[in-house]
Amino acid sequence: MWTATGGVLSSSLSFADRNKYDKVVEKFDVHCSPQKNTVYERYVFRSLMQQPVETFDCFVTDFKLKAQSCDFGELKDSMVRDPIVYGIHDKRTRERLLRDSKLTMDEAERLCHANELALQHAKTFNETSVTAVHDSAKIAVVKKKMRKNMPQKSSKEDTVYFCKRCGSKHEPRQCPAYGKRCLKCNGKNHFAKQCLSKAKPKSVHVVEETDLSETFFVGMVSLEDVKSEHNVAEDSERRSDYEDTWIVSLPIQGTLVALRIDTGAQANLISMTQINAMKPKPRIIKKRVPLKDYNGKNIESSGQCRLKVTIKHRDYDVLFNVVPEGHESLLGGVTSKRLNLVERVYHISCAEAASSQRGAVDSIVQHYEDVFKGLGCLPCTYSIQLKEDAKPVIHSPRRVPAPLKDRLKKELDRMSQLQVITKVEEPTE
Repeated sequence: MWTATGGVLSSSLSFADRNKYDKVVEKFDVHCSPQKNTVYERYVFRSLMQQPVETFDCFVTDFKLKAQSCDFGELKDSMVRDPIVYGIHDKRTRERLLRDSKLTMDEAERLCHANELALQHAKTFNETSVTAVHDSAKIAVVKKKMRKNMPQKSSKEDTVYFCKRCGSKHEPRQCPAYGKRCLKCNGKNHFAKQCLSKAKPKSVHVVEETDLSETFFVGMVSLEDVKSEHNVAEDSERRSDYEDTWIVSLPIQGTLVALRIDTGAQANLISMTQINAMKPKPRIIKKRVPLKDYNGKNIESSGQCRLKVTIKHRDYDVLFNVVPEGHESLLGGVTSKRLNLVERVYHISCAEAASSQRGAVDSIVQHYEDVFKGLGCLPCTYSIQLKEDAKPVIHSPRRVPAPLKDRLKKELDRMSQLQVITKVEEPTE
């Protein structure tokens, strides 16, 4: 058998197959059909997804046609069933298919067809109901127009009256003062301009603390300069012991100001007394800054100002919070470190600490030498009295780690020789 290819097709057939129609058609298909890539065909097959406007029949037909070129063999039905489950557009249908653990290809097609038909019927019902709603809306519009032409009766809810709580006119239950607190009497549900209570004079109570605690801005403990008539040297020694080394005098705006260094404070404070002494007087920005001491009490602030602080012929621009007269001026921790007044130490030399500690211990031992001699027994026998209703309790002995047993045995023997403890091998009372 000869073809237009010049005998190439016939030469690939054996003499016995040349007269067989099926063999000849198969050779034609192999020769004329293009070469296919199975990996690519399966990728295209798995990428198919149902579009919103695509019917299920078109979707499943496209799947079956693509599956023919994927060489699935006996797994063709299951391979076509799985993409239907995860490729279908409707989520409810997908959930219904996933409920059946023994789902077949025919069952999946039946469920998808039934769901698609139900959606079409529901859409028809919705269109009918929407038309009815439009008709009822038109009737409602006509009734509303008829009501506008009719005279309306006035109601109490639509009246506007003058409110004595806020001082304005509004509708009932629309008062802007509801829930607000009066700045005059601290009452609720009315403004200060409508307050009927008489203003009470504010009283200032002076509280003196007897403990030695101090806030971060005021030194509560001070030493009065009491002169001694008998020993002048004692007075000078006492003053040197209590001299406050945490107060520095720095030129601020040309005026020498005494400032306390407080590394625990987060803000810088300056007294109004120091502000009034400066010439020219700095400009104070009226800004309320919440300040609190370590006890949680609020500190009154008159505002903020930026001042020029001079240290070692160098000027620094520092932000201060202005406090009333009577308070102590201070520098916070961040500013003190910035002005090189304090230095943060991250480590201490172990050798220096050990030597200083040994020196301190030796000095204590030498000063109280009689205390550190001998065993230190009491001159009498002390008896521990228990309560009458005390109940005895037996505890299991504490376990000792194996590496410590030898050292523990030596220490017990030593204490037994010194008669500090006594070995007991029988129950006691």
